[in-house]
Amino acid sequence: METITISYRIKLNEKLTEVFDFVMDEKNFELVNKPNPVNPPEWTALTYRQCSHCPLKPEEHPHCPFALQLHDITERLHKTRSIDDVDLEVVTEDRSVVKTTAIQHVLSSMLGLVSPICGCPKT
Repeated sequence: METITISYRIKLNEKLTEVFDFVMDEKNFELVNKPNPVNPPEWTALTYRQCSHCPLKPEEHPHCPFALQLHDITERLHKTRSIDDVDLEVVTEDRSVVKTTAIQHVLSSMLGLVSPICGCPKT
């Protein structure tokens, strides 16, 4: 399987850089490396406020794919404030883009990427 990787390298401070690698199948752009937390929180369960139009079945998908992505991202960035500036580098096979920006803009970009590739059939 051929894949495409988009990496978000977020330098939170001099000692800590969080790296989010989003690896997608080149043919259908589905996320290949989905998060698999050991003890995901209750709010990620598919049956916890499942969207009324969601076709996923809890027997096959115990957790909402989008909620698992949100959990992974928020767990790693929960000590930041939305207005905190970070150094961001987004890396693809073809290019690298570097910018200092507020973490809220980084999260917006990441969620814009994650939403359609996370496995949710409605996003």
